[in-house]
Amino acid sequence: MAHDIRVSELKQPVDVAEYLFRRLHELGVRSVHGVPGDYNLVALDYIPKCGLNWVGNCNELNAGRIGSNAAIPRF
Repeated sequence: MAHDIRVSELKQPVDVAEYLFRRLHELGVRSVHGVPGDYNLVALDYIPKCGLNWVGNCNELNAGRIGSNAAIPRF
């Protein structure tokens, strides 16, 4: 039978958004591109706490284009 893990049993509980943004920072990501909306506003509060910069865009097309361009390595 499956065991249900409760937050009280964890030594140092961490929110999912904080974990993801900290991990991205560890991997060398410094900016997060996106469109602010009512579904991600709480998650956006974790971006500066994790050492990342928020780059807001007015629509998904712009966010995708700028994000993919920023991911190209510069030599």
